[in-house]
Amino acid sequence: MTNTIKQMGKEVRKDICRLVQKTEEKTKEIGRGLSKLVVYSLAGNLSEKLQKRIRERFYSYGSENCMTRTSRITNMITYPLATYCLTQNSQYAFFAEVYAATEGIARFLDKLEEGEKFESIVVASIPGKLISIPIEYGLNIYERAKQNQKDQKNIEVVEETEHKFKPFRGHGGER
Repeated sequence: MTNTIKQMGKEVRKDICRLVQKTEEKTKEIGRGLSKLVVYSLAGNLSEKLQKRIRERFYSYGSENCMTRTSRITNMITYPLATYCLTQNSQYAFFAEVYAATEGIARFLDKLEEGEKFESIVVASIPGKLISIPIEYGLNIYERAKQNQKDQKNIEVVEETEHKFKPFRGHGGER
């Protein structure tokens, strides 16, 4: 009888451990989903170049198109909400909603007119573009400095190898 009770206790503990483990896994999945929603909402407003850099850096964050689509949807919520919180005026919030919807449609149609596939549509929002300009400028300066440093090292290596392999000409016996 006591062996049966001990065995039942072990089985209950195993079930509880499995349940806790499954709960932890689901919590991690929900956390990843929420973090992607936040990142997509913010990064989707940025320029195409910055979205590609984010994707290259954090390859698990999906496509730029998904970021752009998510940001268009969340902008239709956040623009009027932020406007209302700042102004306490529902008319301004309505105009912010109209602007967000118009911008979302324009961002979609802008690339569609250029003949791109639906999967590759990436257009920055106006606030996102304003934020992207100085960031892109800084990244361009950084990339150029990195390339110049790399080129300088290559030049030094070439000069060193040329210097090492010059033929020796002795004193007085030069031809």
